[in-house]
Amino acid sequence: MNAVHANDRLFQQLIGKKLRKVLKELGFPEVSPDVFDSETILIFQQHMAKMPTSHQMAVQQLVRSLHKGRVTAIQTLEDGQTQLTVDFVHLGYLCSVQLVHWHENWDMKGPPTMVKAPKRTAPVLATTAVFAVLLLGSAWMWSSGGFGARSNAMSVKDAIQYIEAEGYIVMTPEEKNEMVTAAEENGYEKARQKLAKQEETDESGEDSHTEGDKGQDSSADDEKEKKKEWTFTMKEGMTSKDVVSALKEYGLIEDELAFAQKLEDAGIATKVRPGKYTFTSDMSEKEIMQALEPK
Repeated sequence: MNAVHANDRLFQQLIGKKLRKVLKELGFPEVSPDVFDSETILIFQQHMAKMPTSHQMAVQQLVRSLHKGRVTAIQTLEDGQTQLTVDFVHLGYLCSVQLVHWHENWDMKGPPTMVKAPKRTAPVLATTAVFAVLLLGSAWMWSSGGFGARSNAMSVKDAIQYIEAEGYIVMTPEEKNEMVTAAEENGYEKARQKLAKQEETDESGEDSHTEGDKGQDSSADDEKEKKKEWTFTMKEGMTSKDVVSALKEYGLIEDELAFAQKLEDAGIATKVRPGKYTFTSDMSEKEIMQALEPK
C-alpha cells in the first residue's frame, strides 16, 4: 500500500520532468549501474537486436538513456521508500522501469517493459504523451473558439480521429496494460530460459576444464600444423598486380581491387621490388603490406 506523504504535492510538480533533474531536486544520487542485473540485461537483449553483447557496455548505454528519460509517477511507499516510474527511449524502443530509492541506494522493482516505438511517434514516450495532449487541447480550442464557447467543441471521438490522422497512437488504459503484460511475460520467460542454458553451459565447462588443460599442448601442435606458408617469387617485369593475384589465389585476401587500392593509398604499389616474399595463413592484410614494403 502507498502512504500519504507530505511530499506528494512536490512529487506531482516533478512528474513529466527528466529523471536527472528530478534526482537533483530531490537530492537523490544518480541511479547506479548495478540496478541492471544480468537477468534484466538479458530481457533488453531479447527485445533489442542492437544491444551490445557485453554486459558492461549494455549497462552503460541503458544508464545514459535512463537518466535522459522522464518521470511519469512518484510515490512514497508505506515503509518510507520512494518509488519512481521512468519512461525512456533506447534503440528505438519505448521502455519503462520502476525504481525504488532507500538510504541512498537504488533498486529496480519488477522487470522492465518495452515496446517498439512507432516510426511516426515522437522520440521520447513522455514527450509523445504530452504532445498528444497538447494536440487534443489545441484541436478542442480551435474547434470551440476558446474556453468560453462550448457549443461547437470537438467531441472526444473526433479528437481521437484527429490525433490518429496526425500519425499518433491512442490507447486505452486496458490496451496499454495488455501490451505491457505481454511484453513482461514474453521477455521474462525468454530471459529465464537463456539463463538456464547459460548455467548448464558453465557447469559443463567447469567439468571439462581439466581435460582441456591436458589437451592444450596437442591443440597448439595442431594449430602449427594447420598454419600454411607460401613463397612468392617476384621476377623482373612483374608488378604489384601479380603479387595481389597470387595473394588472392592463396586465399589471404578476399577482394583484389580493394587490396590493390590499399597498396596504392599506402604508396607501396610502386615500391614492390623483385625478390622472394613469404606469406603465412595467419597474416593480416596489414602484415602482408608490411612484408611487401621495401626495408
